[in-house]
Amino acid sequence: ELSTDVLGYCTDFQSVPGCGISCKVTNVETILMKSEQILNKQSEHNTHLFQISDSHDVNALPSKSTAPKDAVTSQTYSVLMGNREWMARNALHIGHDVDEAMTNHEMKGQTAVLAAID
Repeated sequence: ELSTDVLGYCTDFQSVPGCGISCKVTNVETILMKSEQILNKQSEHNTHLFQISDSHDVNALPSKSTAPKDAVTSQTYSVLMGNREWMARNALHIGHDVDEAMTNHEMKGQTAVLAAID
């Protein structure tokens, strides 16, 4: 669950059977900020900074985030999800390592789906 009542907006949705989907997504900053806060909280429990004094004592200090809390403006993200052909139709190059990983999955009978943002 996303732990939020606010979701992004999807526009210009296009579905091509056998290939994939494309759309534009906006207003996801709230979700991204919330997920970042959750990740930061989780890492606070697992991360410590250590300070070594002149007497070589080690003191654990809790980690603090120094990220500024500036106002966020909404961005538009272009999203593609689909197969190799769909990515090629949208002028995206598939690297050899990705193609090889996809082929390995496909040889096992698994469907490989690519995702691209912007």
